[in-house]
Amino acid sequence: MNAPGVASKQQPDDTILFVRGMYCGSCAAAVESLLKRQPGVLDAAVNFAAGTALLRWDTTQTGVATLAQVVRRLGYRLQDAPPNANSQGVDLARKKLQWRLAAAVVFGMWCMMPALLVYLAPLGLVEPEATWPLALASGVFALPVLTYSGAHFYRAGWRTLRMGVPGLDTLITFAVVAATLLSAWRLAPEPEREPRLL
Repeated sequence: MNAPGVASKQQPDDTILFVRGMYCGSCAAAVESLLKRQPGVLDAAVNFAAGTALLRWDTTQTGVATLAQVVRRLGYRLQDAPPNANSQGVDLARKKLQWRLAAAVVFGMWCMMPALLVYLAPLGLVEPEATWPLALASGVFALPVLTYSGAHFYRAGWRTLRMGVPGLDTLITFAVVAATLLSAWRLAPEPEREPRLL
C-alpha cells in the first residue's frame, strides 16, 4: 500500500491482439503506424503472417474498444479473442475472394488476347484497321478486373490515405487509375493517331 500523498505508478501492459482483414505486409505497416500514434500506446508491432498486434500500452489512457474503433476506420478488425476459423464471416470472406479471383482470371485472360494481337500489329500480323476494335475489346474485358476484382484495393488505398498512413494499396490505386485514364485517352479515336492500349 502506498503512503498517503504518493501516487502509484501505472506499469505498462503488454497485450497481444488479433487483427483481421489484412492481406499484405503494407496493411500490417499501416495498422502498426496508426496504433503507435494513439494516446496511451507506448509501442506496437503488427505481424501480418500471424495476424497479431503486440501492444505495450497504458490501460488507464486507452482500451481495446477505443483502439478497435480506430483500426476499424482503416477497414480492419482488432479483437482480443482469437478469430474463429469456422465462423460464417470467414467463409463469406473466402467466397467473396474466390469470386473476385475468378473474375480477374477469366476477364484478365480475355483482356490479354486482343491486347496481344494489338502488340503484334506492327509486325504485320494484324490488319491496321483491326487494331482499334481489338484495343477496345481489351479495354472492355479489363473493366470487370479493374472495378470488381480490384475494388478492395481502392477502398483500402483510400482509407489508408485518409488516415495518413498510405501504403502499397494507395500506390496500387494511383497506378491503376493513372493507367486506366491514359488507356482510355489512347482509345479515343483520332484520325491522326492510332488508338492502342498502354
